[in-house]
Order: sequence, then C-alpha cells, then structure tokens
Amino acid sequence: NICHAITRNSILYNMTPTEKPKASASKSILRYVIAGGAAGLCEILCMYPLDVAKTRQQLQGSSASSTNYKNMFDALASIVRTEGFSILYRGIIAPIFAETPKRAMKFASNEFYKDLLKENLVQDGNLKPYHHALSGGLAGMTEAFINCPFEMIKVRMQSKEYVAKYPNSFSALRHSVKTEGVMTLYRGFEPLLWRNGAWNSVYFGTISIIRKQSEGEKINLLEKFATGVVAGALATTMNTPFDMVKSRMQNQTGKTNYVIPELYKVYKNEGFTKLYRGYGARVARLGPGGGIMIVAFDFMNGWLESKGL
Repeated sequence: NICHAITRNSILYNMTPTEKPKASASKSILRYVIAGGAAGLCEILCMYPLDVAKTRQQLQGSSASSTNYKNMFDALASIVRTEGFSILYRGIIAPIFAETPKRAMKFASNEFYKDLLKENLVQDGNLKPYHHALSGGLAGMTEAFINCPFEMIKVRMQSKEYVAKYPNSFSALRHSVKTEGVMTLYRGFEPLLWRNGAWNSVYFGTISIIRKQSEGEKINLLEKFATGVVAGALATTMNTPFDMVKSRMQNQTGKTNYVIPELYKVYKNEGFTKLYRGYGARVARLGPGGGIMIVAFDFMNGWLESKGL
C-alpha cells in the first residue's frame, strides 16, 4: 500500500493540472513501476521487523501457542531475546518477490480507473478528491489478486507456531499447497480486498484534498513527507481491523469465516481495542517508511528520467 501511495504522492506534487507528461504514458508508467519497486524494496529492508512485530501482536489469542506482547517494543524485544535477531526478517522473501508484479498491477489499474472515471463521470476532465479516492480504492482492490498469495506465505513465516515447521518461504509455499490445496494461497482474500481498498481510498482522497489546498505552491521534500505521514496515519486507522482479521485468517488451516462475522467475533470475545492489535507497529512503519520511500522514489525516478526512460 505505502509504496504506491508515496509514489503517487510524488507524482501529484510534481505536476500541475495543466502540465503534460514529457514522456509517453507507457514510458512514464514503466519508470514509475521501476522507481516504485526500488523504493518499496528500500522500505521493506528497513522497516520489515515492525511488520513481524505487528503480525505477532495480531495473532495473540488466536491459538494456544501464541505469545502475549504488551506493545510493539515488548514484541520486538521478546522476539530477539527468545528467538534471535534473524527472526525479525523471517519471511521477507515473499514481499520482496511481490514488489514488481504488485506495483505493475496497481499502477496499470489506477491509470485505467482514472481514465474510466474521466470518460464516464467527469465533465471537464479534472478529477475531484473523491474521484482519486475511488480510483485509488479500486486499484488497491485489484492489486489484492496479485498480492494475496505473497501475504499468506509472509504471515505463515512470521507466525511463531510455524517457525519450526517452515525453514523458508519456499517450504511454506510447497507444504501449504500440498496439504491444503492451491486455493489456500487466497485464504484471507476478502479482508485483504477491503484492507487495500480502504487504505488506498483514504490515502489518495486525503492527498488530493491537501494538494488542492496548496495548489500553485512549490512543495518541498519535508512537506511531502509530512503530507504522506498524515494521509498514511489516517488510512492505517481506517484499515487496521481488516488487516488484523486478514492475518488471523491466513494463519489458520481450517475453514475461515467471512470478514464481517470475523470482525464481530473479535469484538465480542476480545473487545473493540483488539481490532487494533499491531496498530502502533503499523503506524511506526508507515511513518518513517513513508519518508524512506519518498526519498528513494524521487532519487530513482529522477535518475531514470535523466537516462531517457
């Protein structure tokens, strides 16, 4: 989610409504995909331990073997103390492999949905904030078709109960498909669909509103960073319950329920606040991670453009 959002944020602030792209549309999209993928890789390498801590917190209470953590810092310290530092990067192969196809799908679909809205719903060709929210949400949901198998393997690798069972991501993939069938790779697809849709919709809508308020002004890197943090925090607040349920569904091996009954089940048995397990780790990742992403993207995008791409 954050990689595409920061990428689009940079694009939004570097072009005025009347400015025409210098390169062809296909060339620009290719450049954005490469730069976005590189930025995403930087963010994953730097911030992945927080994602592990987030998943461990979300899985609390879902099985007898799960460990109770007081907060994000307790989770990180406990994992390093009892399992070793390398566990903080366990399962990182899956999100790394997901970057390129995920980015290509999201960029292509976002452009498609924006063009569709311009042709059918917009009279003057200028998209409003709710149009950006709608196209971003639809693009995020489309991306879920590519990303779900990678997310499932990542969660299995991050879960404490699977540490001894799966030595690596390829082992997790092979064993999961062999014992549960190929469709298990799409376990948790429904909450992932709503998670991605909600995050991208809130993020792009917020960015568009802020952009309109500062239209015509030059935005520096610090202001871009602050805008991304605010929009990312709002988006994370909206979609964390879906992410929590997704993690639990993907960690299960039996039959899973639909997302609304699962949300109600957690609320009824554990309380409303448990729907936000791992929220601190997610926000901590999306804040500094957003800063890393925007710097990496601007550098890569500028370098690729200077090379004629």
